[in-house]
Amino acid sequence: MDWLRHQETLYLALLAMLVGVLSGYGALLLRFGIGWVSRLWTGSTSWAQTLNTLPWYIILLAPACGGLFVGLLIHKMLPAGQLRGVAGVLEDLAERGGRVNQRQMATETLGTAVAIGSGASLGREGPTVALGSALASFVGQKLGLNEQQLRVLIGCGAAAGIAASFNTPIG
Repeated sequence: MDWLRHQETLYLALLAMLVGVLSGYGALLLRFGIGWVSRLWTGSTSWAQTLNTLPWYIILLAPACGGLFVGLLIHKMLPAGQLRGVAGVLEDLAERGGRVNQRQMATETLGTAVAIGSGASLGREGPTVALGSALASFVGQKLGLNEQQLRVLIGCGAAAGIAASFNTPIG
């Protein structure tokens, strides 16, 4: 396995494929999480399918409860109490050498699933890109990649997140 590390291009290409697969599954996990929370409120995996038949109190209560949950989650789990998303990944690239805070990204992913599943008018694209980048950073850190290699792999994770978010596997 040590000989593979010396073939940097091949090594990074194989890691990019691994990150692509992980990002795809991460995007599916986020999508299923959103669907699960939506199903709790509406009985369907999409608000659009049931919006006209929902009682008025669900339309008011779901986003309020989801927002309250996400607010408490952020307050308890994130030291700075802020969501960062893709901008946070870019900040980590610039200031921390590509070392993305895994706790931050896990909290943001859970918060995104609850917020969107509860009816918040957000998109899943940005969080999916951030999740792909975080997974790439995690893999790179575990394998001891240097900063330059880690940056390349995070770019691959972001690209995989975009591809997974828009259902374009060759993207």
